[in-house]
Amino acid sequence: MSGQILKAQVLSKLEFTLSQKERTLQSNAWDTIAQRHVQILQQLHKLVEAGVSQDELRQILTQLRYLSQAPQPAVAAPVIKDV
Repeated sequence: MSGQILKAQVLSKLEFTLSQKERTLQSNAWDTIAQRHVQILQQLHKLVEAGVSQDELRQILTQLRYLSQAPQPAVAAPVIKDV
């Protein structure tokens, strides 16, 4: 069974990455990239739960590894000036 990707393995990595992105979003609610990542990861979680092929699991796991290691861009909150 060498090289087989398990659904549980992908879900675990997905949940870890989602948790990272949610923490990023909590610390900076204006981070639209993190907002989008959270939305995509939630959709991806549903998709993996429903069932995907081995090739798709492998691709998803590769992308999750990259995403969880990528540095978070610094996004400043917008400045609201008194009028």
